[in-house]
Amino acid sequence: MANLVTVDDIENAIGRPPANAAETAKWGYYIGSISSFVNNYVDVSFENLVGDTVRLSADYYGIVTLPGGPVSTVTLVANWETATEVASYYNGLDRVTGLDPLAVVDVTYDHGYEVVPSDIVYLVTDAIVSVLGLSAGTGALKSLTVGDVTETYADGTGAVVVRLSRSTLDKYCNNEYTMHLGGTPGFGSASTLPLL
Repeated sequence: MANLVTVDDIENAIGRPPANAAETAKWGYYIGSISSFVNNYVDVSFENLVGDTVRLSADYYGIVTLPGGPVSTVTLVANWETATEVASYYNGLDRVTGLDPLAVVDVTYDHGYEVVPSDIVYLVTDAIVSVLGLSAGTGALKSLTVGDVTETYADGTGAVVVRLSRSTLDKYCNNEYTMHLGGTPGFGSASTLPLL
């Protein structure tokens, strides 16, 4: 999983570069950890993956939903045991249909965002700036030293920023699930319900 922001994004937010190598390393740590959190929370890929292969099991109706959207191209749907192509239909969004019920297939496809969406960049940058105790737009931090005690703080003139928001992340999550009733293909019903 790729980092969602760079050191440059943090520099632009607070108006200064890292003060030293230790601060650069600290920024890098939080860029990696918060990017990892966001990447694991969402159902999409914020990096473009070409020729990615996943093994999926079809449902009773011969349908698989491809993870890590947005999906741009499906190049191969193959039987997982024989690696031979199987008949299927890609719906142009995120599903492959026409498979045998409960079939296990390897799907090779291209998916993910070419560029990280700006709302995610802003959200991750704000989270990092907040964790680091920096205030966006303040420029250099103020320091006061009395004896052997040094206190560092922002001067409070920074722009108001939006805190890490579940609603922003939820835009990139699949909040629906399909429930199949009945145990025999062709019998029962399916309904898609929103998660609360």
